[in-house]
Amino acid sequence: MINTSQTDNRTLPDHLTILKEFFQTDKASEIIASLNQNIESILFTENLNSITPEMRVNITNQLRVATLLSKLEGCLKEVS
Repeated sequence: MINTSQTDNRTLPDHLTILKEFFQTDKASEIIASLNQNIESILFTENLNSITPEMRVNITNQLRVATLLSKLEGCLKEVS
């Protein structure tokens, strides 16, 4: 029987490598700023009635991605 903590420890460096490589391209703050700019361009259109339910879902998903990126970068700083 394989100890799951041993398995998790073997995959942990791979996850850290992926996170480090991801944030080397762009900082989380830059990605979040871009996502926010996209959301603002949708929300500040002249006709808010033109925002479809699908667009509202996309906005919500972008906000969730921004939160995830912020947390991932924070975790990366803690373990690095």
